[in-house]
Amino acid sequence: MAATPVAELDFEGIKTNLIAHFSTQAEFADYDFTGSAMNTLMDALAYSTHYAGIYANMNFNEMFLDSAQIRSSVVSKGKEIGYFPKQYTGAETAMTVTIDLSGEAMPPSVVTIAKGTKFAGQYENGESYTFSADATYVLPDIGGNVYSATINIIQGTYTTDTFTYNQNIPTAKFILTNPQIDTNQMTVTVRDFVGSSDINEYTVETNITAATADSLIYFIQEESDGSIRIIFGNGTLGKSLADGNVVKVTYLITEGKNGNQVSSFSVNNTIDGYNGDKIQ
Repeated sequence: MAATPVAELDFEGIKTNLIAHFSTQAEFADYDFTGSAMNTLMDALAYSTHYAGIYANMNFNEMFLDSAQIRSSVVSKGKEIGYFPKQYTGAETAMTVTIDLSGEAMPPSVVTIAKGTKFAGQYENGESYTFSADATYVLPDIGGNVYSATINIIQGTYTTDTFTYNQNIPTAKFILTNPQIDTNQMTVTVRDFVGSSDINEYTVETNITAATADSLIYFIQEESDGSIRIIFGNGTLGKSLADGNVVKVTYLITEGKNGNQVSSFSVNNTIDGYNGDKIQ
């Protein structure tokens, strides 16, 4: 019995090879393969073979970094070489904020803009995006009870996810609940237990050769669905968590490049208790 050629990958080529193969078999010598019944059977066999070939080819391609087409496959292979893919990055700009309190009876010595204070950035077409102060800024009195300083704002809003570590679930994942995260604007703290005042801030580690058993570090990993996972040390590379530790992750949710080219800004909320009519 002659073997069926397997070089063809397209449907028509596979069907032609199947017909040629079965035509050489004695039990099918008198069959009309263009008849409705046999033609349908050849179609079914060709489609099945075609789909199986496509699946096998795609599956094989996704196993290698050079040929992978799906982001999750590239990310998975990148983990093996310690690569973390680029995430969303919020548009940033510097702006000068001036607050005129010359009419106040008891003006403060300074005015504080808290981290996360929201500003509305507007395009010329009227489309608006939310920007947030990326840190806490202190505006000094520049004279006459007028307070002013240049601050940095970034497109997006800050949010916080909180986790409690349970040593009985060592495989528990600290996965952030929101998409489109700017990982450059991430703060991770660990509290000993709920209500404890002993809080340590952890930093992201990009060079494990510098890590020790007591290093307050964490690692970032992208999951197959695109979500961001926080990973802590194991007691050898970085300090491990203890039962009851409360993990707090504050990060920025951003629209990325959509925040570029904003032409004007206004304050979305009050600054240190003062409303927009005093803010320039």
